[in-house]
Amino acid sequence: SPAAAVTPYLVTDLKTDTEGVGSNPYQFVALGSRALFFSQSPPNTWSTDGTAAGTVSLGSGFSPDLVGKTAHKAILERRDSPNEPRLWVSDGTPAGTFELSSQRVSQIAPLSRFSVALPGTDRLFFAALEAATGVELWVTDGTRAGTRTIDLRPGPESSFPSDFFILRNHVYFSADDGRGISLWTTDGTAQGTRLVFDPDTTQRQTRGIFQPTVVGNTVYFFSPIGDGWFLWRSNGEPNGTVKLLAIPTIPGAFPIVSVAPHLGKLFFVLPNENSRGDLWVTNGTIAGTRRLTVSPQGAEVAFDLGPFQPRGRFVFKRRDLQHGDELWTTDGSPQGTKLLRDFKPGPLGSFPSPPSVAFRGKAYFWAQTDGLGEELWSTDGTPAGTRPLADFCPGGCSGRPTPLGVLKRVGAPPRMILSATTEESGRGAFYATDGTTAGTIPLTDLAALNDIPGALVGGRLFFQGGDLQNGREPWSTDGTPAGTAIVADLAVDRPGSSSPQSLLRAGSRLLFAADLDGDGTDRLRAAGSDGTAAGTLPLDLPLPTFQPLAGVGEAEHFALVPTAFERNGKPRLYRTDGTPQGTVALTPTLDLIGGLFTIGDRGYFVADDGTHGTELWTSDGTVAGTHLVVDRKPGLEGSRLSGFRRFLGRLVLRDDEVGYDLVSDGASLRPFVDVYPFLADFGLRGIEIGGKALIDRFTPPNHVEPWITDGTAAGTMPLLGDLAEGLGFEASGDRLLFVRSEGDTQSTYFSNGTPEGTRKIATGVVPSFEFNRVPFSQAGARWVFSAVRLDDGARAIWATDGTPEGTGPVLLPTEDVGLPNRAAPFAGRLLLAGRALWITDGTPAGTEIVIEPDGFFGDAPLPVVAGDRAFYSRFDEETGQELWALRP
Repeated sequence: SPAAAVTPYLVTDLKTDTEGVGSNPYQFVALGSRALFFSQSPPNTWSTDGTAAGTVSLGSGFSPDLVGKTAHKAILERRDSPNEPRLWVSDGTPAGTFELSSQRVSQIAPLSRFSVALPGTDRLFFAALEAATGVELWVTDGTRAGTRTIDLRPGPESSFPSDFFILRNHVYFSADDGRGISLWTTDGTAQGTRLVFDPDTTQRQTRGIFQPTVVGNTVYFFSPIGDGWFLWRSNGEPNGTVKLLAIPTIPGAFPIVSVAPHLGKLFFVLPNENSRGDLWVTNGTIAGTRRLTVSPQGAEVAFDLGPFQPRGRFVFKRRDLQHGDELWTTDGSPQGTKLLRDFKPGPLGSFPSPPSVAFRGKAYFWAQTDGLGEELWSTDGTPAGTRPLADFCPGGCSGRPTPLGVLKRVGAPPRMILSATTEESGRGAFYATDGTTAGTIPLTDLAALNDIPGALVGGRLFFQGGDLQNGREPWSTDGTPAGTAIVADLAVDRPGSSSPQSLLRAGSRLLFAADLDGDGTDRLRAAGSDGTAAGTLPLDLPLPTFQPLAGVGEAEHFALVPTAFERNGKPRLYRTDGTPQGTVALTPTLDLIGGLFTIGDRGYFVADDGTHGTELWTSDGTVAGTHLVVDRKPGLEGSRLSGFRRFLGRLVLRDDEVGYDLVSDGASLRPFVDVYPFLADFGLRGIEIGGKALIDRFTPPNHVEPWITDGTAAGTMPLLGDLAEGLGFEASGDRLLFVRSEGDTQSTYFSNGTPEGTRKIATGVVPSFEFNRVPFSQAGARWVFSAVRLDDGARAIWATDGTPEGTGPVLLPTEDVGLPNRAAPFAGRLLLAGRALWITDGTPAGTEIVIEPDGFFGDAPLPVVAGDRAFYSRFDEETGQELWALRP
């Protein structure tokens, strides 16, 4: 049945010189709210937030094989010449892309076993080659000061660290310090790097550890003996390693392992003295380590253990002489190990793939069957629960579907995104599925297929798509046909326009960058405006090298701006209120590490002045009020500070070296638990309402309760009373909106930050927490948010006065305009930007379109409100691309 009428739009056309030939983007990587990717033509590295203006070049020369990735940063190797490899870091912005080490450092290989990121941090541990030390352990937090090598084997000889893994939030790896390959652990410092287990000290005929695999709080690994392998279990402590089994094998045979976390077991394959291969399982005990299959002696048996499994079973691919390549299933016992289904009877088999993705309790794979060709199937691990998802290419031709990723969004059912061939000619399409045949719908037709995994960013999947007009270019989807598109065309050159960009508030005026000469040369200068032609003036403010006005921290009356590199190669910090006379330099040249974080009229930043190393600085917008807060670690190296957050008018940040939070009021820097000892068992959410902060209380084993605090022990209490949990919290002013699961549905709650002021306002309708949405925002006496109805997925803009009867839709989507997806408060009401520009007071009668869709190319920009005006950049036929403003 028809799903939707879709009008695709390009995210960005990176190659415009040849029609139908695209830039071939690939290797999409999620970095916070942005996606980093690479293009083949021209070779380059890019970053995008899904908009044309937000798609920027990060430069060329980077290897697409990442050294490693943390939650918000990617570590890359860049070669400006063949013999000059360097380590770089990127957070997806030009300003956040810089060289980490001036040494010639080369990654070992683009394999996950040579690096690991510590969850919840921006710390990456990896192996790299440097001439003076050989291949050794490196650690970085994404800053120059936090990047170092730990030489386990001093001198040019290498310790070859590899097989990195995380166990109980600690980093482990294998390395050879000259005594053989052993198990090590590290906290990122030389003194915190120690030997955990050396197999050679316990069994003289064995050396080394191989295939370390984590299951829960246990790691399993193998060590070789003369005619086989030992299997070990360890809890990561020196005295916590136990030998489980000695398994004889044929010469040159290595174990193949796979984890079934839902079963709490490790499965592995080892050829032994009697056969070419058998499947084994262990639960961490000697009695629970056993062989599940017994193959005939000398039989040609092969296994492929996929990492994605259905609930309650373990599915694997096995080839034997009787059935050929088919899928088998096991519950972890010999009697429960059997053929799952003989998809294609006979010795050849159906050549199924091992399960390539897990979705809604089932594992997905493709298999070749008579009548269907190669299509996608799902299984719950039982023969009755194994069935085809859809015949994407009807008849005997093959769809060869490729899962690209799974979108999980609060308030909406999860969707798996996949590409498939739909015709014999090879024409393809993108699909979304809820795991049922009826719920598998096309998103858009394409002339070219994608077999490269995408990146999940903020509720959207970014991937490589293609059509006849643009070739292969970046696409994104939210799992709906209307939300699947190429984002924008950035190649339209408009000579004669000032092309204003990077619009930011500076007190009551606007700060922006533009081609003030209007000659189409793209020579940008900084300017400020009060919304009038006479009040729009150029500023003596050097623009940053990478992008205009990067990293601006907006205060109440001015903006703090790190500017372009000065003659000594370092930037300076300026303050500006958007006027020439109000633009002054606050500091000498500094190495500014990261961006600015502003609380009220005070900004905080990490900088290196060449004397104190990297430390916390602050500014109130004056020269006298711009200073080092505390020299926490005297010397040129300085402290490792990260994770800026707001807490009741103060700054909270983390000292990565000591591993705990600090708090500052601009005059001091103290441990958070010393200032707030009653919050030692709580976690900060970074959400504040009415002078109070939302916090999480952790209770064993995995229980989390939302609490509220005013910064005192007496003012710290549960937010929801007897309601034990909530999810998707958002604040606006002194009100809070959140979702709570209730049986088979979800409900929306509204709160003023007290238990008695917390009430349910809607059931079966929840706020949308997708990437493109209107966030919870105040409009006069009401609050506006994007919402989705759970029973049919209908979306609308809703508003509430805090009562169930005062909660309802104020703006429904239309075919030509759709819904807005961004918001900004303006003159007591709310501006809503999407395909058009709306304004609302939170009621249906008070919601109207300010500018129709034909007033913009693509989506309307969200205006920047400064003073009594709302500014935006707009094109028309008479003036070109210029600066516009709205009056109240």
